[in-house]
Amino acid sequence: MTKELVKFIESISPEDRFLNTSFLFQGVDCRYNRDGLDGSVRMDTHKRSWGSPNCHKQVLKMGVAFGANTGLIVEPALLLGCKGIECHPKSLKESQNRIINAIAKTLNKKPEDVTPEDVFEHTFDIPVYGMVNAEKRDERTKGFSFDSTKGVDVAYYHTATVTKIDLKSCGISNAFGQEGKNMSGSHQEEYVEEAVYIEQSGFNLYQLRLIAKNSYGITNEAKIEKRIKELIKISIIGLWTGYQMLGNYSSSRRGIQPLALYAGVRRTMPTMVTNPADILWNGKSYPAHKNIPDTIKMFKPAFHKWLEVFKEDDSVMNLVKSTPVWDKDTETSTVSVFPAEVPKAVEPVVEASSLGL
Repeated sequence: MTKELVKFIESISPEDRFLNTSFLFQGVDCRYNRDGLDGSVRMDTHKRSWGSPNCHKQVLKMGVAFGANTGLIVEPALLLGCKGIECHPKSLKESQNRIINAIAKTLNKKPEDVTPEDVFEHTFDIPVYGMVNAEKRDERTKGFSFDSTKGVDVAYYHTATVTKIDLKSCGISNAFGQEGKNMSGSHQEEYVEEAVYIEQSGFNLYQLRLIAKNSYGITNEAKIEKRIKELIKISIIGLWTGYQMLGNYSSSRRGIQPLALYAGVRRTMPTMVTNPADILWNGKSYPAHKNIPDTIKMFKPAFHKWLEVFKEDDSVMNLVKSTPVWDKDTETSTVSVFPAEVPKAVEPVVEASSLGL
């Protein structure tokens, strides 16, 4: 954990109501998010690759699972459900029992004695993402009722590349066909050649405090504030780690690596002028991606100006973690033109779809 992240976590106060994060990552020869029907790389009408908030959430949870299992995350961070090798998907009933038994073992309690407060203090995805439970109460796990609860995560926009990008065809992939016939598993494989992605998300901390009191019955405000800081820390480490380790979970995502992560808190809701992925929109099109250093040089000045929308008194968006690729001086880049001012809000350029939250 960086000293910048430690300083940021320590600065959070009970008056802060909204957490905002801006996360950038690079993709090289990869498929970040594919269409659920035909498996193609998700592209918008302006030749930009994009991904759903649900995809982002799953990657973050994989990072939390990996961090908790390897010691990167020391705070309690049990997950009700998560894709990947670290936390195999279970039925709801199996996942509930696993959670309750793990908490009971940690606290030296019987499973039926586990309280809502115990669940709030030992799980990550239940208080953050909420849950939907359609089972009858008398069929649920003893102890904690697993009633449906609201989540507090906010996905402002779809994750998207900041420029238009090119796809690279890798030809036909064949899988277990019959000799003399069309291969039953044949399909065209396309990859994003190279790109810089950004996503904008956060937590509604005000709602998280209300849920802690009303849904989990916690009256000790100091406990609530301590756990909120832990959940924020877990989410930031999980976000970075999830994208850093993504290639271990998916061979088509090995070219994905984090670039930079900014985080900040506010007492009031920020005015979102535009999707940060739309910063380079000139009213007609997006510039073409040339290479990662050039795209960063073109994007970063306007992005830093855009971040000013989150400023509130002495509270600003903090760079809590970055890579040399993002920090590197790119003055030798061939790109020298970028928007002189942040553009006004533009119409969404991605098709409407379920947020998957």
